[in-house]
Amino acid sequence: MDPSPVTPPDSDQARADLLNSNLERKPKSTSKLWAPGVPEFLDDCLFTQNFSLERTVALLAEKFGIESSKTRLHEWRKERSQQLSLERIQRNNSVCESINDALRANADQIDESLFRMVSQLAFEISTSHNPDPAKLKMLVDCVLRLKSLSNDSEKIALLKQKAAQTDQCKEVAASALTPEQKQARYREILGLA
Repeated sequence: MDPSPVTPPDSDQARADLLNSNLERKPKSTSKLWAPGVPEFLDDCLFTQNFSLERTVALLAEKFGIESSKTRLHEWRKERSQQLSLERIQRNNSVCESINDALRANADQIDESLFRMVSQLAFEISTSHNPDPAKLKMLVDCVLRLKSLSNDSEKIALLKQKAAQTDQCKEVAASALTPEQKQARYREILGLA
């Protein structure tokens, strides 16, 4: 038996009926798995507790009364993994932008070793089991504050040294030394000898 060739519909109404029947599609096989509360439950089962698909299907039927299959659950997990990856990338991008802004704002205080340290921290956090870019942002902020405090303490130490040198020079100026002896003493105090 030859299959009869498909002929285009003759009337406009037949064409419209054919078009509408093509547009009416079955819902996605995983659509019940997106019902309120179910994605969070499945996230916990599949991603956090790492349950098998068989066990998750049984728990899903027990808790929500949703009959599913391993295949449908596998499709849902692939779709959800992509969604979670996209969310993580977007979150990481926003944190990285704020880190870059913080680094640019403190460019005068940043040296190569600080950049290496931040890069190492970023690598360690990104390769951890459950990376959290907010932790990296917090660490960078702490490093920048410590660097600023370190620079301030270095400035204070230098100012104290200069003040002590000035006091010593005043004492030499008030002393009864000859001009040549004073000049030698100034050089010694200022580290020019």
